[in-house]
Amino acid sequence: MITPKKRTASQVGKSNVQTSKVHERRVAHLLTDWTGIEFRRRRVEGRMADTIARDLTGDVIPVDRLCHFNIECKKGQSFSLDAMLASIETCQFTKWYHQSSYDAKLCSEQHKKIFHPMLFFKPVPNWDWVAIPTAALEFLKPLDGHSLIQAMACSQGKFWAPHLIYDAYDRCGEISHNVAHTKKAKNKVMVPLRLQPCFICRWRDFAAHVDPESFLMGDDTCVGDVEKRVLPSE
Repeated sequence: MITPKKRTASQVGKSNVQTSKVHERRVAHLLTDWTGIEFRRRRVEGRMADTIARDLTGDVIPVDRLCHFNIECKKGQSFSLDAMLASIETCQFTKWYHQSSYDAKLCSEQHKKIFHPMLFFKPVPNWDWVAIPTAALEFLKPLDGHSLIQAMACSQGKFWAPHLIYDAYDRCGEISHNVAHTKKAKNKVMVPLRLQPCFICRWRDFAAHVDPESFLMGDDTCVGDVEKRVLPSE
C-alpha cells in the first residue's frame, strides 16, 4: 500500500491561495452579470491609505463605479451554523464578518462615504450565500414587478427576499478579532468592533429580488476619480 505524501505547509498555503482566487473570480463574475457593471478581484495587498484610495479594501471591487458594500469572499470547511448559535464571538462566521466590517470601516473613513460589509461565503462547496447588515435596507430596493407581499415588507422596513436574521451581535457588545493578514501571535492586531445584525440569504435569492441599481452608488462615484468620491471636510 502506497501512503500519500503529506503536503508541506507551503503547499497547503499555495493551494488555499489558489482556491481563494477562484472563489473571488466567481464572485466578480456573479456581480458583473447581475449589475451589468464590471467587477474584478482586488490585486493589491494591504490597507495603506493610498491603496484604499485607489483600490478600496474588498476582495472584489467594481471597475468604473462604486457600490455601497465592501465585498469580502470566504470559503472553508470550518463554517458551522451550530457554532453561530453556541459560540457567537469565536465562530468562523463572526471572524469573516468582523474582517469585512473592519475593512468597510476603513473605506468609510478614507472616502468620507458609508460603505457596508458584504460577505460572500460558502456553507458547502456548491452554495453561494451572502450576509449584509440590516442597515442596508436604507438604500436597497426591490426589483420592479415584485409581489404585494414583497411591497408590504419593503414599506415596513423588512427584507423582502427569503432570508435568515442573525441578531446575536446585539447582545455581545464589542467583539475583538485579528485584522492582520497573519496568524503569528507576535504580529496579530486585535481590533474591537460592535458588529451589526445581519441578513443571511442565498445569492440567487438576493439577485432575484434586489434591484442592482440600488446596489450601486451614483454615477459620479467612479473608482478612477478619487476627488469625486471624497466629500469635503466639515
